[in-house]
Amino acid sequence: MKKRTDNKKVYLENDYYIKPSFYDLDPMGVVWHGNYIKFMEQAREAMLSIIDYDYDIMTAKGVMWPIVKLEIKYINSIRLNQNVRIHTEITEYLNGMKTEYTFYDENDKVISKSSTLQMPIDSETRKGFLNSPKDFVERIEKLNKL
Repeated sequence: MKKRTDNKKVYLENDYYIKPSFYDLDPMGVVWHGNYIKFMEQAREAMLSIIDYDYDIMTAKGVMWPIVKLEIKYINSIRLNQNVRIHTEITEYLNGMKTEYTFYDENDKVISKSSTLQMPIDSETRKGFLNSPKDFVERIEKLNKL
């Protein structure tokens, strides 16, 4: 677990890089706002691969993680072929998964800040769990030696 100067605990983090293509743009020539969600999903998948927790494993364990809360603050625009780094962090994991995303341009200027909250549910009954699945918790805690 990494503790930062702002006292926020980070349990898992990763940097993911994108370079938007023409089909990612809106008529104004910048990345369409909805594509930020697609990029966040890609960054979260890459981060979860660090603990070997991908969709195949979730499905095999009978767990789904729907997003129950999404926040995005657009600060600057992303343009065609711009190199963008998405820094992704899990900041809560015991009773759901809170992931925070910061998009940076080539000069480390913030483009966007966002977060998602996902709650685990049983894939068969579609009922929510009170706590995150044991397997997920163990993977996070093993990485952080908690």
